[in-house]
Parts: sequence; structure tokens; C-alpha cells
Amino acid sequence: MKEMNVIAAILSIIYYLIIIFIIIRILLENRKPIYSAALIGLMIVLPVVGLIIFFFVAYKMNKSSFVSKKWHSERKDIQAWKESTYTNIEKHQKRGKTPFKEWNKIINMLFLYEKSTPTYYNDVEVLINGEEFFPRLIEDLSNAIKQIHIEFYVFENDKIGNEILKVLFRKAEEGVKIRFIIDSFGSRSMNKKMFKLLRDNNIEVFSFLPLFTPKLFRFMNIRDHRKLVTIDGNIAYTGGINVADRYINNKNYPTKKEKRFWRDTQIRVCGEAVKSFQLQFFNIWKFVSKQQNDFFEEIVYSTYKTENECITQLMDSGPDSEFKSILNTLFLAFTNAEKEILIQTPYFCPPDELYTAIQNAALSGVTVKIIIPEISDNKIVTDAARSYVEGLLSANVQFFMYTKGFIHSKIMIVDDSLSTVGSTNLDYRSFSSNYEMNAVFYNKEINQQLKSVFNNDLKECTQIDLNTWKHRPFFKVLEESVARLFAPLI
Repeated sequence: MKEMNVIAAILSIIYYLIIIFIIIRILLENRKPIYSAALIGLMIVLPVVGLIIFFFVAYKMNKSSFVSKKWHSERKDIQAWKESTYTNIEKHQKRGKTPFKEWNKIINMLFLYEKSTPTYYNDVEVLINGEEFFPRLIEDLSNAIKQIHIEFYVFENDKIGNEILKVLFRKAEEGVKIRFIIDSFGSRSMNKKMFKLLRDNNIEVFSFLPLFTPKLFRFMNIRDHRKLVTIDGNIAYTGGINVADRYINNKNYPTKKEKRFWRDTQIRVCGEAVKSFQLQFFNIWKFVSKQQNDFFEEIVYSTYKTENECITQLMDSGPDSEFKSILNTLFLAFTNAEKEILIQTPYFCPPDELYTAIQNAALSGVTVKIIIPEISDNKIVTDAARSYVEGLLSANVQFFMYTKGFIHSKIMIVDDSLSTVGSTNLDYRSFSSNYEMNAVFYNKEINQQLKSVFNNDLKECTQIDLNTWKHRPFFKVLEESVARLFAPLI
């Protein structure tokens, strides 16, 4: 009995020493106070469980360990291309052909610190839901001649997933070079058997941070949330749609299993920007494949020509980013808005700086409208999101709940000439734990198209009334407030 007590005492001492060590580490990392407080509180309130959660969702990675863009700066031809496209924008502005100088701060920040070059001539097509996206994608994949790159957070082994795989098998047999990245957590249905099938069909495939490896305990929370396809250097896709049957709303869906209508947005880009999409793909590919090839030689130059003046720039970020380019871009856009901010997001748990930027914009007279789902696929996130609503309603922000189903679309529109579509949600996870990518458009026509999409979705929404919202049941408010404590961790 005494021996058991001694062992228990020793284990307790070791446990508390570990907790003290981790708390000191958290403090020395100088994270945001609210985030540090949430982590420390979690370990104190939930002994052992809190420690496990810390390692799974909050372990801070070494910035030099993951995705690197160093190969960009080492290639003079990449830098020469970026400088020339950036200079081209400046030349057009001097000639008075580009009336978007109000967004130069964003253009310059993304170029100078993220080396993301703005491209001038592009055609952009807005695709609504899987019903429009998948047929367009399959047609483009079927017409591929040289190269296909695919990167998805979720790629399901279901009807639409298998339909796309059949096309890929056929194109690989024709000699098309195919590279394929999936996230190991989001695409859990893609097992070893599926990987072997892909590789047996001459498709190079890798998963991002595979599960059930020694790194799982440290890096499970770090995910590749991006949705990206490039074809022959001529076509690129990105947005919020993953490859899964649930994104298709036809006679077979919703089903008994998936009862929600899924509303989402994808974009198809043709033109100069596709080269930037290819560079983005290779950033992740070099990490997951561990290949040291000079991939710049494999970037396919676009043969697509257009005179459409749609300035397009990519922004990306991950947990190892020195500067949070997506967060910083949205902050600059919201704080510089003069007329209108329109936001669609499935998860609304904005970091403090974005919350303040949205609040101040509304208080200054800018019209701010935000669409969130009435019911999402995560109750804790739904509750946490609702805790932010009252404070912003009081500042004249207009909130709308999408009632037709689950709105998974990630669209943000500012004034008449800036909009962004991509994989980024307005929550802590997208800004701290996920690799994300968005396309930014400086174009009045694209803004107008996306505004039409937004206004059409408003028809399926119920506007939230401040007085009614204030009189919700006390225990509901308390539940939402508790969920908000964990917003930095979910």
C-alpha cells in the first residue's frame, strides 16, 4: 500500500512538473493573451485531459519545420517573373487603366512580405455548389493534355470521388502527369488500399501529415484545409468545395444520412494567375513528398490568352507563417472599407483584431452584412459563433442566419472592387492551425457577381433582431459564452 502511495506521489510530482514546464513554455511563446489564458485554464480545469488536448490541438510548431517558400527566392527566374508582373500593374496604374489604387496597401503587403505577385489578365468564373463545380471540373480534367495537380482537405471515396478518380486513371494512362495531395484527417476514407490503387495507375499521391505516425501526437491539429486544382497551366480552381457527394444537391441529396442542403462557392480561373496557383501547389508538394526536384522546370506555361483585366492575387498562410497574410489582408480590407462589407462564413469566431475591425467599420457608417448558418456541422463552433453576435448587432452589424441548409461558402466582399474566395473560415483555426489559401480579386465585375450570389442567399436567410436576440434563454446564453472560451482552440 505504501509503495502504491509512493508511486502515486511520484507520478503526481512528474505531472505537475510537466504542467509547470508547459505553462512556462506557453508564456515564453508570447501568444495572444486570450489564447494563452485558454490553454492554461484548460489544463488547470481539466487535469490530464487538458494536457492531452494541449498536445493534440495547441502544440506550437517550429516555423522552419514545415512548408517553405525558400525555393522561390533561390530561383532568379521566379523572382524575375514576379517582379515583371508586379511592375506591369504599376505601369497600368500610371496609365490610368487600373482604378484600384485604394487597395495598393494590400497588393504591396502581399507582394513584399509573401512574394505573392498580382497578375493582370485573367478570366474568372463563379461556380455555385457541387452541381456547377463538379461537371465543370470533370470536363476540364478530361481535356487535360500535360499535367494535373489536385489538393483537397476532403476527398471522399464515394460516387463523385470515384467518378473523378476514373477520369484521372484514364488521363494517367494517356501520359498526363498527375500529382495528388489529400489531408490525412479530412480524407480518412482514402486508405492504404486507395493509395496503392492510385500509385498502381501512375498517379503520384501523398497525404499531409499522415495519421498514426510518431508525429500524430504533436501535429494532429495542423491540417491542409486548402482546395486547389490546376490543369495544364491554363486552369485553376479554388474555393470551399471539397470532393464529396454531400456538396451536390440533386434528386439523390439530401439523404437520410445527410439531411442538409449544402451551399458553397468555387471559382475557376484562367490566365496569368494560374502560374501563382501552381507555385502554391508545389509549396505543399515539396513538403509532403520530400522531393528535392527543381519544380520550377515543371511549371506549365499557360497558352490561354485573354484581354480581360481582372487583377488576381493569392494569399496563403499556415501555422508556420511569419506573417499571417490572410488575417492581415482581411484586417486591412475591413479597416479601409468605405461603403460595404459582405461576409459569408460557416464558422464565425473572429480573432480580436478582426472583430474590432468589423465593429469599427459598422460604427463608422459602413454597411456590414454577415451570413452564418442557422445550424452548422459542429455544435460547439455554432455556440461559440453566436456569442459574438450581440456585440456586433449593437454596433449596427446586420446578421443573417441561412435557413435552407448549411452554408459552407467562404466569400468576403469589400466596397466595389475587392473580393476574396477560398478555403479560409473566419475563425481561429483558419488563422492559426490550418494551411489556407484564398484568391483576391480587384475587379468590379467579379465583385458584382459575388454580390448577386450574396443577395440571392439572403432570400434563404432570417435576419437576427437585436431585441429578440437579447431575450434568449439564460442557459442558452451561458452555453454560448462557455463555448466561446474555447474558440481559440476549436
